Amino acid sequence: MKRALLTVGLLALAACAAPSPTAPSAPRGGASFDSAFNAYRASRGRGTVAANAGLTRIAEAHARDMDRNGYFAHRGRDGASPAQRMGRAGCGGLTAENIAGGYPSESAVLAGWKRSSGHNANLLRRGIHHYGLGRSGNLWVLVLAETC
Repeated sequence: MKRALLTVGLLALAACAAPSPTAPSAPRGGASFDSAFNAYRASRGRGTVAANAGLTRIAEAHARDMDRNGYFAHRGRDGASPAQRMGRAGCGGLTAENIAGGYPSESAVLAGWKRSSGHNANLLRRGIHHYGLGRSGNLWVLVLAETC
C-alpha cells in the first residue's frame, strides 16, 4: 500500500512540474520544416538543402545561449561569429545565419524570414547544401553551410 501511495504521489508531482521557459525545445528541422524549406527553394530555382546534426547542435546552442542570457545577436557572448561557430562543427565554405524571435512555430518563422529581404536572401543562397534549425524559448536560429 505504501509503495502504491508513493507512486501516485510521485506521478502527481511530476504532472504539476512546469517546463522551464528557457529549456531547449524538441529538435527542429523535422520533415515539415525540411519539406517547406526545400519546396520554397525549388520554387525559386534553388537546390535542396539537408538537415545536418552538427549544424542543428550549433543552432540550438546559440538559441539557448541568447535565451538564457537575454541577448539577441549573431555574435555569441564569446565573440564568435556564425561562421566561427559552424567551423567548430567542421562546416564551412559559404555560411549564413538567420535569427528571429516571437514566432510560435517552424512554419511561422519560415514565413517571417521569407518576408525579410536579408533573411530571404540567406534562405535562397546558392551553394548552400546543409542547415540546422534551433529554438529556445521564443528565439529561433537557422544556420546554413555549403560543406559539413
